[in-house]
Amino acid sequence: MSRVNRTLLILVALVLVASVLITGAIALRGRFSRSSDVEAAPSEQTPEQQTQPASLSQIAFISDEPSVGAVFVMYGDGTGWEQVSESGQGICLYPAWSPDGHRLAYWIVEEYSPVKEEIVAGLWVSAVDGSEHMRINDDYSGAATFIPPAWSPDGMRIAFTSAPREEGTAVSLLHVVWADGSGFEQSIPLDWELQHLAWSPSGDELLMVSSQYRTQGGGAYVWSGETGEITEVYAGAEAADWSPSGTQIIVADTPHHNITILGEDEDLQLAVELGAEMPVAVDISPDGSKIAIGTTMGLGRGNLTQLYFADYLYILELESGDLFRVVDNAGRIYFGNWSPDSRNFVFYMVDYGPRPGSQLLAYSDLWNYDAESGLLEMVAETPSGFAGQGYWAPY
Repeated sequence: MSRVNRTLLILVALVLVASVLITGAIALRGRFSRSSDVEAAPSEQTPEQQTQPASLSQIAFISDEPSVGAVFVMYGDGTGWEQVSESGQGICLYPAWSPDGHRLAYWIVEEYSPVKEEIVAGLWVSAVDGSEHMRINDDYSGAATFIPPAWSPDGMRIAFTSAPREEGTAVSLLHVVWADGSGFEQSIPLDWELQHLAWSPSGDELLMVSSQYRTQGGGAYVWSGETGEITEVYAGAEAADWSPSGTQIIVADTPHHNITILGEDEDLQLAVELGAEMPVAVDISPDGSKIAIGTTMGLGRGNLTQLYFADYLYILELESGDLFRVVDNAGRIYFGNWSPDSRNFVFYMVDYGPRPGSQLLAYSDLWNYDAESGLLEMVAETPSGFAGQGYWAPY
């Protein structure tokens, strides 16, 4: 073979290798129908808050190193760990920021028997600096799954769910309690198990998503704090999220494998079709420009801390309709949320294999995706334990 031919073959090989590397590094670009009409809420942040880099923002999360299942806060770059919850009380789950960013609500599982399905747990509120701790509910018992508590926009109330104490009365109970610990506002029996709660950014309404395990399949509902009525707004939803303005609902339509936007007048707009993959999680960015989507090829029930997990993570750019694949079947993906500047999305990935000796917390690491740079990096790692359930502070 001549030197010229060898040179040409080498050049062709280099081009092919570069093409493969570039293709693998960039996100997957989708050719889907889309809608860019999601309404964003006007920003109420100060200019200083709007320009605050993610490295200075905080993330609340759960880790069992060095304490067993404790609540921590850290900076967005993974530095400055500070424990919020008290040690030795039990395993903490799902820290949720108050709207002013000064407090965290979370579960503490005090007793748990996977054989008898007996759970004793309390909903706690702590100051972020760890200076105050308050238990605000009676014992939570008999349920198979916990979901994150939801703060009302004014920070006065917290919504959460539990299982009824008496069999045959209801499948689950929706509770609304006063965040200052003064008691329950009301408890509402439900005929299905909930897996998501979110208060409307613009009104006294609570978005609820039921499980696919109900006979009719999953569904999205809205509870009105003014009238007490519960209205089914979308049948077949596995996950849902309010738009930043609170006037639309982003729906993961699992049976039809798409993401749909539900408007005020019940008009439906198709945001993206997902082909063979089923959406099981959605989270829209605060500026309304992007939707994080978790998908799976088949529904799989997770452990006590979440009903369903995703195998793939996508970011949908609503204006362009581009769909970028961020994580491809690297572990069980559980969702977190967007940073206030809509640039960073934090989530955690759990190993597929079991963790001996722990029924609640598997091997897990906390990850952050920078939508501007495309960088995916681990921000909290515990080689022999759990780091996950991360949520950005609202400032």
